[in-house]
Amino acid sequence: MQQGRCNYCNLTFKFDDFVHVHHQDRNRNNNSIKNLLLLHKHCHDQLHGSMYDKHQVAEEPYEVKVSRTVLQSS
Repeated sequence: MQQGRCNYCNLTFKFDDFVHVHHQDRNRNNNSIKNLLLLHKHCHDQLHGSMYDKHQVAEEPYEVKVSRTVLQSS
């Protein structure tokens, strides 16, 4: 239903991502498919952190910098 995307950040899941099943109504006994969302583990932590700590500073996304191997001349 989520088409392979995290419901919090909307990025696609990768093979080695840690994922967490989130209960929307916060009732862990309600395992109805309509109540469950799949989130990255860090997104789930951020979601719950922001629920309890309104003063939490969220990190800004950064651009990926491509590094190149530097060869020393002989």
